Amino acid sequence: MSRPTTTWCVFVLCLLVTLAAMGWTSVKVLQLEQAQQRAQQQAAIEENVRLALWRMDAALGTLIAEENARPHYVYEAFHAPPQAYTRLYGSIQSGDVMLPSPLLTYESPYVRLHFQMQPDGTITSPQAPTGNMRDLAEARYTTHEKVQAVTELLMRIRPRLPLERLTAALGAPSAPQRVTTDVQPAASKTVVEYQQRAEQQVSNMLAQQAQKAAPRPTPIPVDEQPIRPIWVDDETPVLARRVIMGDTSVIQGSVLNWPAVNEWLLDKVDDLFPTARLERAARDDGQMTPRMLAALPAVLIIDGDGAAPQAAWSLLHTSLIVAWIGVIVAVVAITALMRGAMALSERRGAFVSAVTHELRTPLTTFRMYTDMLGRGMVPDEAKRQQYLDTLRREADRLSHLVENVLAYARLERGQGGAGAERISVGDMIDRIEPRLRDRTTACDMTLTVNVDDTSRSRTVRANAAGVEQILFNLVDNACKYAAVGDDQAIHLDSRVSHTGVDLIVRDHGPGVATDVKTRLFQPFSKSAKAAAESAPGVGLGLALSQRYARDMGGRLSLDPNCADGACFILFLPAA
Repeated sequence: MSRPTTTWCVFVLCLLVTLAAMGWTSVKVLQLEQAQQRAQQQAAIEENVRLALWRMDAALGTLIAEENARPHYVYEAFHAPPQAYTRLYGSIQSGDVMLPSPLLTYESPYVRLHFQMQPDGTITSPQAPTGNMRDLAEARYTTHEKVQAVTELLMRIRPRLPLERLTAALGAPSAPQRVTTDVQPAASKTVVEYQQRAEQQVSNMLAQQAQKAAPRPTPIPVDEQPIRPIWVDDETPVLARRVIMGDTSVIQGSVLNWPAVNEWLLDKVDDLFPTARLERAARDDGQMTPRMLAALPAVLIIDGDGAAPQAAWSLLHTSLIVAWIGVIVAVVAITALMRGAMALSERRGAFVSAVTHELRTPLTTFRMYTDMLGRGMVPDEAKRQQYLDTLRREADRLSHLVENVLAYARLERGQGGAGAERISVGDMIDRIEPRLRDRTTACDMTLTVNVDDTSRSRTVRANAAGVEQILFNLVDNACKYAAVGDDQAIHLDSRVSHTGVDLIVRDHGPGVATDVKTRLFQPFSKSAKAAAESAPGVGLGLALSQRYARDMGGRLSLDPNCADGACFILFLPAA
């Protein structure tokens, strides 16, 4: 494998590793940003969830505290007050006076009916009296239609209120106590918050119980347990409590209108979660379930809670794009630099090879002829003069080669010749023509100068020495490559345009090969093999000439329409 191929393979490998690392870093950075956005979104959702739970618990707390504050005797359609007095403050025996229950005419969109369950499972409702109590209620306090509607509702709900289910849910009778949750010492914020809301509900119920009227002395002690919310099925929440009257234990409570309660609670949080919904909790034994209400075993469900955050343009995206642009620009720049450096290295290697070959031939001639002349091995005067002429031509050739190399080096360092000046084409041609004729004469060719008076009178901006060097290089190339043609003439013509003057050098040789045209003006383009197989030279004359023309504001190009030989056009701008 060649050295350039190895270098490019190493470069491509390093490039792939760099791009892979950059791509992996970009992906990880974007994933971290998305995770951060998701965490922020989740934190905002959880904050709104806490606020929503507080709102709904506060609303339910009022309803539950109101139900919890009702005395046990109001769960009968007509009840006897614990103690009554006459207008003269005389005592009336208990049972002599009957009062209608406030629940008889109670109406609420959130409570469907109130009930009382006896130990044998019999269920009654103060809103659906029977017998004489129904007649009295329909005559004085309510209507037949309302009583009949509640009676039918009680008959439909009765199968949903089994005694065993309510008894198991209420548990064993006990004194009122603060609700506790199964919380570890290092409880999370959600668990602690749920405990606080649960304790707040109990405090509200205890405060309502404390506001009850002081009980009158009764022969039977009564213990009213706190109300507990219970799900008897997925659509029927019940607020129930155990009431112990002497040796009898009954269950009192109310059946909630769940669709109305559900809509009421969701209206409280519509500004936070418009599409939220409430569902029955997986467990209703007082243990915490995530996002569960403290006042009712129901869970707040948020649609789209775990959805990925919307991608928003951020400074990080801009930074990544800028970084990728920088990497791409750096890769392009390094690639171009490496390509240029390797091409320059190859051209310089070819130049060294070509120069070595160009120097070896004249040096060999110098050594051989000078050795023969120095030893007196050439007695013939004509032969000796021929050898001297050969040495002079080789010296001129070496001088021309060194001059071109040094001139190109000066141009590369920005140390070119003098700038362009105003000069007439006629003066410039008269100054250059003798040197051009000497070169064509030396190679047994003729120079035909065809510069008309119009062209000679035009003034252009050019450097006379630079134009001379360009034309000499063009004529010198014609002498090298067109010497094998049938027509040994080299033409120097002119053409006037409104922007300047074209000087045209044309020969009748084989012309320029197609594969050579693409690198014709590249420096050091001739290898040692090409130099050995073609006319002498290192491929620097045309590159140097084009640089001279460009520095003067002109242009040197190959005429593609030349049918016979090679034709070069030097454009000089008008002054």
